[in-house]
Amino acid sequence: MEGSVYSPVRAHFLDEVRGLSILLVVLHHTAWDLHHLFGVRLALVEHPIMDFLQPAFAGVFVFVSGMVCNTSRSNLRRGWITLACGLAISAATKIALPAQTVRFGILHLLGACMLLYGWGSHWIRKLPAEVGFVLTAFLFAITRNVPDGSIGVAGWSAALPKGWYQLDLGFIVGLPDAGFRSADYFPLIPWVFLFFAGSFLGRPVFAQRSPAWLFDLHLPPLAWLGRHTLWVYLLHQPLLFGLMNLIFQ
Repeated sequence: MEGSVYSPVRAHFLDEVRGLSILLVVLHHTAWDLHHLFGVRLALVEHPIMDFLQPAFAGVFVFVSGMVCNTSRSNLRRGWITLACGLAISAATKIALPAQTVRFGILHLLGACMLLYGWGSHWIRKLPAEVGFVLTAFLFAITRNVPDGSIGVAGWSAALPKGWYQLDLGFIVGLPDAGFRSADYFPLIPWVFLFFAGSFLGRPVFAQRSPAWLFDLHLPPLAWLGRHTLWVYLLHQPLLFGLMNLIFQ
C-alpha cells in the first residue's frame, strides 16, 4: 500500500532550503517580468550566469521534494493535486500570455514524479537506498542534455536520433521537437532521476533522524515559506503581475 515509509516528522532545514528556493524563484520572476514585460532593463536577467543558477536552484528544490516524499501519507494525493495545479498554470498562461505558455513546468514535473513514486513505491523500497541513489544520480548525469539532443557526460557524449524528437507529446519525457516553446520547462528526463535520487537519500536520513541539525529549526520565516511552497508558487505571479500593472500604469 502506498504511504509514508517513516512517521511524518519535520526536517526543518529541508523546509528552509525549499523556502529559500521559492524565494529565489519569486525574485527571479519579479526581475523577469520587469525586464521582459514592463521595459525595466535588468542586465542580470540575461546574464549567462542565470543559465546555471536557475536550474541549480530548481534542482535543489526537486531533490529535496524527492527526499520528503518518504514521509508523505499519500504521494498519490499530493501528486494529483500538484499536477492539477500545473495544468491550471498551463491554462492560465495560455489565456493570459499565449507567448509565455507553460506547457510542462516544474509543477507538472513534481506532480508526475510524486505519482510515479506512489505507484511504484512497493518496488522502489525493495532497492537498497545506496544502490538506488548511485544509479539515479548517474542516470541524471548522463541524461542531463537529452532535451538538447544528446546523452553522456563531459568527455563523452552521443547524439540521439532526430526522429525521437518528432513524437507527439515527446516534450513530456524530454524529447521536444524543434518548434517547442515553454516559458517554464522541466521534462521527466533528466529531472525524474534527480527526484528519485533525493527519495533514496531521504530514506536513511529519515530512518535515523540524522544528521540532527537537519531536523532543527533555524530560520522560521524560511521554514514557513518551505511549508507553503505550492501556494506561493501559484499566487506569486498573478500578484506580481497585478501589482506591476498598477505601478506602471
